[in-house]
Amino acid sequence: MRLITLPFRKRVINALASLLIISFPLFATEFNLHALDADVRGNIDLAAFSRPGVIAAGDYLLDVTINGERLPGRRMMTWHARPGMPEPQLCVPADLADSLGLQPTVRRRLPLQQGCVSFTEHPAITFRLDRATQTLAVTVPQAWLRYHPGEWVPPEQWDTGISGAFLDYSLFAAHYVSAQDGAAQQNGRTTSADAYGTAGINLGAWRLRSDLHYTAGEGAEQGRFSPSRLYAFRPLPSLQGTARLGETDLHSDLFDSVPFTGAALESDERMLPYALRGYAPQVSGLAKTHARVTVSQNGRVLYQAGVPPGPFLIQDLSEAHQGALEVNVTEEDGSQTTFTVETASVPFLTRKGQWRYRLAAGQLAWPGEGAHQPGFYSGEASWGAFNQTSLYGGLLMGGSGYRAVSAGVGQNLAQLGALSFDVTGTGAALPQQAAQRGRRYRLNYNKRFAAANSEIAFSGERYAARFLPLPDWAQGGPESGRAEKQAFTLIANQYITPLALSVTLSLRNQAYRQGKSDNTYSLTLGRLFDSGRLRNLSASLSASRTLSDRGEADTQLYFTLSLPLSGGDRLSYSVQQGDGVDQTLSYAAFPARDSNWGISLGHQQGNSRQGVLARGNYQQRLPQGELALAAGVKQQAYHTVSAGWSGSLTATRHGAALHRYNQGNEPRLMVDGNGVAAIPLNNGSAVTNPFGVAVVPSLSSYQPNEVRVDVNQLPDEVTVHDNVLRQTFTEGAIGYRPLKAVQGGQAVVVFRLADGRFPPLGAEIVDEANALSVGMVSEAGLAWLQGVTPGHALRVQWGGAAACRAVLPDAFAAGDRLLLPCRTP
Repeated sequence: MRLITLPFRKRVINALASLLIISFPLFATEFNLHALDADVRGNIDLAAFSRPGVIAAGDYLLDVTINGERLPGRRMMTWHARPGMPEPQLCVPADLADSLGLQPTVRRRLPLQQGCVSFTEHPAITFRLDRATQTLAVTVPQAWLRYHPGEWVPPEQWDTGISGAFLDYSLFAAHYVSAQDGAAQQNGRTTSADAYGTAGINLGAWRLRSDLHYTAGEGAEQGRFSPSRLYAFRPLPSLQGTARLGETDLHSDLFDSVPFTGAALESDERMLPYALRGYAPQVSGLAKTHARVTVSQNGRVLYQAGVPPGPFLIQDLSEAHQGALEVNVTEEDGSQTTFTVETASVPFLTRKGQWRYRLAAGQLAWPGEGAHQPGFYSGEASWGAFNQTSLYGGLLMGGSGYRAVSAGVGQNLAQLGALSFDVTGTGAALPQQAAQRGRRYRLNYNKRFAAANSEIAFSGERYAARFLPLPDWAQGGPESGRAEKQAFTLIANQYITPLALSVTLSLRNQAYRQGKSDNTYSLTLGRLFDSGRLRNLSASLSASRTLSDRGEADTQLYFTLSLPLSGGDRLSYSVQQGDGVDQTLSYAAFPARDSNWGISLGHQQGNSRQGVLARGNYQQRLPQGELALAAGVKQQAYHTVSAGWSGSLTATRHGAALHRYNQGNEPRLMVDGNGVAAIPLNNGSAVTNPFGVAVVPSLSSYQPNEVRVDVNQLPDEVTVHDNVLRQTFTEGAIGYRPLKAVQGGQAVVVFRLADGRFPPLGAEIVDEANALSVGMVSEAGLAWLQGVTPGHALRVQWGGAAACRAVLPDAFAAGDRLLLPCRTP
């Protein structure tokens, strides 16, 4: 809601319409008062309209822009009446001057005088008030600003959030019953339960976290927690990095990831401008049924989600996860498929003259009996030596028995992409064995062809005979028959515009010295097309083949055709060929924005899998969390039901709220609705609870975030003055923003001064409790107020310093005409 421009009753509109007509153009300094009623001409204050940008002395809640870019949040700005000055002067506080993103040499030349920053030394920095939009526009010469391209926000504007606690949790339960000749077998019953999540406490810039995982099933009398980590971290914007303490994993672009207990300091690419950042890993695979995909590393669950039959692609993993990721696909009949994804790191280039780094020290915490757990330390860095060339390297020491040294170069090949090459040498001592010394050679390449709508990424490694990674050394040597020889990953994407066809190719190879290898090949084709009267049909064909080092082969073909129906519903047919042939007809319905359900009927045949299969699923996304239900039955084979719920609870000194699941350590925003319930945010994904509190989860770290009030869905008698909240948060932050929300505040008021006269026409009315302008005086003291609260005090101000004060009654009906005495303070 605007501070100045408000809807008025007919008399108010007529009077102000006259003022607008006679005051055009904008730079007029006098008004023709004969356009007004004769009895009003002697009691009018038009100072606020006589000069653009001039405002009465006082405090005002305004938006602030810098060269047209809006700063997050609204700020309370003050205009002071200065002796000898013809009009009030703006006071710029030090925190606003710091948020302008000025070059350090410019900022140091702006002194603080009487609590306000003086810009006398730099008159080219200007401030202009736009009363109509309640915006203070700041103009700064571009050369005086720090580098922040596009929508990247400089560190001065990042918010570390407030102190608080939370619990992010995901619950899953399933019941499976096998059957033979239609009769359930007691020994074929399986009930399982699984829960994982993160408990956290924020204290200032520090974040304390504990990852929890609980499993129960297979007739166990009690569940078990496995594993649990306790660690703390805090962002360090001045170092463009993050400090971590406790139980964590070694994050490295050069060495294998290992769990350890200790401390780490590492740069964070998300703090850099977008053009200098890397890429997050992707995990792809193929599900035979409605399956649950779990991604973990070093025994810790990173991601878990349900997927429908067919190919799946997980793209929302954090870019902090490096190295090998274990992927487990649990089908609805309880069968499991496990494979490893080696996250191909994009060749990292560093801006000329800048550094990127990772430091860690502590004690290895590798699980298992007989594993080495010595102290260790590691360090790696990348330096932008030239405009297109980066030099990088690292050192890792494990006790007195292990060392690794790595060095490499990254080169930007401009139109040809980006390339990096490095060599890592290791020396290791194993009990009752000769010293192991070897090298690894690694080549990374990445190129995105924008004109051709294609991208290719390659990572290849070659190992010498006696090269020993740290995880293998910690476990006493490589697993029998699995000494690595070479590995490569190739991922290519191509969109063929004339055919509206997308193509994705993925190749992975892991070869061992004993002659064995793991190989995975996959190809996916997808196309959108029209056929006759049918529009927006989609078809996809996926083929994958996996060859394990144990000689096992698995070939899968999957084809699906989908037809859109009215209301967003879809009808699909799919066929999958592997160890048998499965055909399925599915219907998916989307009755509302946050809910969907589906049913399917299929037939399986081949390798003792003959039978009719029916499935159903339902998903509901609520502001408090997400519910997922599924059931399936196969003729004379099994039936299964499952349920899942994921959500979060966040509490601070401002209140507590249940909300949707918050992904990883991404920031969340607590919105305080001033005690007003049922305020919807971001298309209903969050709604203020009966205490007026809501939490918007899974925002982006170090990127501008925008949370909007769904104004069209607001309850009756609720007014929100700031409908858009903008802020940039650091990793793991619990943000807090109050909403200027009021309930039931509309009234027609007549103000009368102590001497019987009325405040002048054009006088501004401000709610003292929240410093919001709620109206303007018209003829005979009449005003239409919107967004006011019973019992609040109102300040009517005019002529720079003159003002009177009135108090609303404790209760009144909307639209009531109230006579309020207005007394001089």
